[in-house]
Amino acid sequence: MSDPLDIVVECDSPEQVWSVLLDINNNRLPKGTKKPFSDLLTSWMVQHTDDVILSMVRGKTVRQLLSEYCSGPKPKPVDSGESNGVKWALYDPPADPAG
Repeated sequence: MSDPLDIVVECDSPEQVWSVLLDINNNRLPKGTKKPFSDLLTSWMVQHTDDVILSMVRGKTVRQLLSEYCSGPKPKPVDSGESNGVKWALYDPPADPAG
């Protein structure tokens, strides 16, 4: 079996980007890599539009994505808590690229 960190993100449209990234995270990565990759996806979800995310990930390996983006600043939730044993966090929406 090849190294899961060498999986290349292959998608052609913003509409596909989340299904591809979540499939990689949920079904193809080992447990030790799922948490950092999931945290990265959460960070992107609250900071960028799907178009921007697509341009960031297309043709890159999981290893490249973790290396390039995990060291940057993380968004801070505007609120967080726990309800019935489920932790949640609320973030400001991503900035509109159109202004």
